[in-house]
Amino acid sequence: MGPVLAGARVLLVPSQWWENHPLVAHEARALGVPVWSSAVPSMRHLADEPGFHLVEDYRAPAAWTRALDAASRHRAPRVPSFGRRVQDFELFVDEIVSVYRKVVSA
Repeated sequence: MGPVLAGARVLLVPSQWWENHPLVAHEARALGVPVWSSAVPSMRHLADEPGFHLVEDYRAPAAWTRALDAASRHRAPRVPSFGRRVQDFELFVDEIVSVYRKVVSA
């Protein structure tokens, strides 16, 4: 996804269901690409990220019309956030490896 997102000005994620783990949104934010996403519960944890915008009334077409309009006017410079993402991902990987080690040794 990196090469595709590298050329993107914005990313819209019009989900109508819970996302398992929104990797595309994480990758976009790591590259500094602003994201407009449905406010489904599994995406709310990204709301405090700079450049992340929740579409609260995501089932209403008019809400996405407003989001698309806002996204098309967005001109702020990108602010990549690789550092924190790399640390978060390393912690995640360490936790998964720890779980597998416990299961294998049992």
